Amino acid sequence: MKAIIRRVSSFGFRVLGLLALWWATSLTLAPAVQTQIARSDTYDEFAPGELHSVSLSHLGRLTLAPELRSVYRPDAEIIWAVAVAPDGRLFLATGHSGKIFVTDAKGNGSLYLDLAAPEVTTLLFHSDGKLYAGTSPDGKLFVCDPPGTVTLVCETKEKYVWDLLSDPAGGIIVATGPKGKIFKVNPETKKSDLLFDAPDDNVLSLAYDLKGRLLAATQGKGRVYRWDQERATTPVVVFEAPDDEVRRIVVDPAGNIFAAVNSEVVVRRVMTSLPMLTGEGPSVSRPPESPGSGETPSKPEPLKTMPSAPPMPAGRTEIYMIDSEGFVRSLWKPTEAPTHDVAYDAGRGIVMIAAGSKGKLLRLDSRGNYGIVLSTKEDRVFALEPAGRQLYLATAGPAALYRLGEGQARKGEYISPALNAGTTVRWGSLRREGDGADQIEIETRSGNTKEPDGTWYDWRPVKWRDGPKDGQIQSSVARYLQWRALLKATRDGKSRELDLVEVFYVPSNEAPQIKKIEIKKAAPTAPARPPEMPSGPTMPTGAPSKEPSSGKDFQVEENSNPKRFDITWQVSDPNGDSLESSLYFKSEDEKNWKLVKDKLTQPRYMLETGSIPDGTYRIKVVVTDAPANFAPNARTDEFISERFVVDNTPPEIEKIKPAATREGNKIRWRISVSVRDAISIIAGAKYNVDGQKWNVLVPTDGLFDERAEDFELNTDLLEGDEHVVGLVVTDREGNSAVGKALLRP
Repeated sequence: MKAIIRRVSSFGFRVLGLLALWWATSLTLAPAVQTQIARSDTYDEFAPGELHSVSLSHLGRLTLAPELRSVYRPDAEIIWAVAVAPDGRLFLATGHSGKIFVTDAKGNGSLYLDLAAPEVTTLLFHSDGKLYAGTSPDGKLFVCDPPGTVTLVCETKEKYVWDLLSDPAGGIIVATGPKGKIFKVNPETKKSDLLFDAPDDNVLSLAYDLKGRLLAATQGKGRVYRWDQERATTPVVVFEAPDDEVRRIVVDPAGNIFAAVNSEVVVRRVMTSLPMLTGEGPSVSRPPESPGSGETPSKPEPLKTMPSAPPMPAGRTEIYMIDSEGFVRSLWKPTEAPTHDVAYDAGRGIVMIAAGSKGKLLRLDSRGNYGIVLSTKEDRVFALEPAGRQLYLATAGPAALYRLGEGQARKGEYISPALNAGTTVRWGSLRREGDGADQIEIETRSGNTKEPDGTWYDWRPVKWRDGPKDGQIQSSVARYLQWRALLKATRDGKSRELDLVEVFYVPSNEAPQIKKIEIKKAAPTAPARPPEMPSGPTMPTGAPSKEPSSGKDFQVEENSNPKRFDITWQVSDPNGDSLESSLYFKSEDEKNWKLVKDKLTQPRYMLETGSIPDGTYRIKVVVTDAPANFAPNARTDEFISERFVVDNTPPEIEKIKPAATREGNKIRWRISVSVRDAISIIAGAKYNVDGQKWNVLVPTDGLFDERAEDFELNTDLLEGDEHVVGLVVTDREGNSAVGKALLRP
């Protein structure tokens, strides 16, 4: 390259200069309507889409999701909790009719118990092998023993039982709300003791760390408490969140504590919804007061309403990790919020998070690697329950139980969010990248509504070219586009990957739009002076009104006509193109428009009218986007103004007739004046005598409102044989005429 440059002559440098000038000009005049690219290649860009048996990594990579098997669908709206029995059966705590269902891993399920409470919010298989259930909003603990029956163990005097945990000594730890109390219950004696009265509203989650120390997460202060062995009665705070709800805590095999924090208080929304279930409050028949009586609680009154799963706020959610040494760091702020549950999946060695309102199951490890595992067709994944190396998912809206398999789905589908091009466009190519992406089929559909619906065009496959990555979109011209990718496993069961999709399109060139033209008399450069006459005061057109008026006062200075108009027009271009304007004018009695100026780059022009004949005219502005578009695609718009008057001729003083009246050796003069203007009304007049003080002169009818006006003035008594009365008359356009009356007796 250096050798080539050395051989460039002075002529060559001139050529290079011309090429550089052409290149700069081409950049300046490049079309504004250019090919646009909508790119998806990051987590945040893929995450808003729909994932059906498809996972999304933090690197922005789509793959087939783990296999999700449907296990059982109870007749309920929400599954609050899942408990796994020693024999592998699964027990489901549901709402809003206080039922517990049981099923085996193959989905052979049935109703197990119908409790006397609207919500069964938590379950526990205790070390004694019995199933315990916490209910809300009556705050009770029941034992299901013998199987198929229920006995009251403890009445906490609180409203909500949020979590249960087996104590190594054989007791049961009970987390309650809304007064933030933790109880320790002896299931044999049915005696309960207050373990801790937290300065919080609700204790939501319980766990043990690897050293066997009790952990509790709360709402109100947003804290995680820990009971150290040397401080068995008073816990320490190991973490206080910036928001006031720590929804769930879980401990991994390395001793790290994962805490899910919500900005919107999910439990508060749940609490406010529960009393609504029976209108005035929970309609529950109270069991016998004496604990352990063995009597089954009576059936509650029928629910007055059966709402869907409690509406959840969104807000934000954040996952923190407290390591084994007590250091805290934020790992992730998922866009899916709020968090409903967290569990450690031993089979995959990661933390699973149920979050959001679109059935999302998320993943996270201690290094901060995150992603979307899958999404269910139900509204929310509400509860997670590990069982060995398997993980069960329970949903709300409606209730369903799934098992996350160890294998991989054989096929899956990803549907992108609707791409908004901003205007009607023609769709071009689609580009895909990823390991095996050339074997991933992609279809598109287009429409003109913000949300895809039945009015959209049907899905059409992309027509791939010779190259495996690029294809032609077959969808019709429209404003919105969606694409969906159909992933299938390879013959050896591996997942193909998709980590980039680019959509190319060209917006249509829309015409510029002129909204209005404004024509204003330009301001005079300096106050004008009448010839050979002393300057005088501004001539008002009438006396000021004492009451507010809808009219406007106008004042016209003599010789103030600038003989030019400031013309501006409001113009815009939907594509943001560079524009040029052409200005035309014609009088009302003419047919053809005459060009004043073309290639105007600013929407303003000063029209000089000194050489234009008097008359009534209009302005036409024609705007084009040709500077930014090739000739066949250039668009124009034009706009015609309202009429405006060009009047550069001063009024004509047609008559000055003096009449004398002698009084002794003095004379009083009465002078009649007639003035006419061909186009404009008379706007002001003044006079003086012998070049002295100017005096305002008003028409005989008291109004400046006609093109012809009569005036009459009377002088004071004058001495001498000759006097001169000077006159200045001005029309509305600022043209002034000067006259005089020579007074001789």
